[in-house]
Amino acid sequence: MPNLQAVGPAIAPDVTYHELEYVQDGGAASYTFEKIAKGCCTGEETILRRALEEYCRRDTFAMVEVHRKLLKLVS
Repeated sequence: MPNLQAVGPAIAPDVTYHELEYVQDGGAASYTFEKIAKGCCTGEETILRRALEEYCRRDTFAMVEVHRKLLKLVS
């Protein structure tokens, strides 16, 4: 089954992650979430939460863009 990382760049190439400072991919997002959940980020939790939120915001936007473009193909 295709995932967002596989189809996103082909269908929504304007959505990128490389300029994000801390979380740029799903693996980093999972690691960051786990770190926050375990309380292992003393002093940096606010920064990591914001980074994770920005990554998730971008991911959601990418999914919306892929959905929009796929709808255009079937209309």
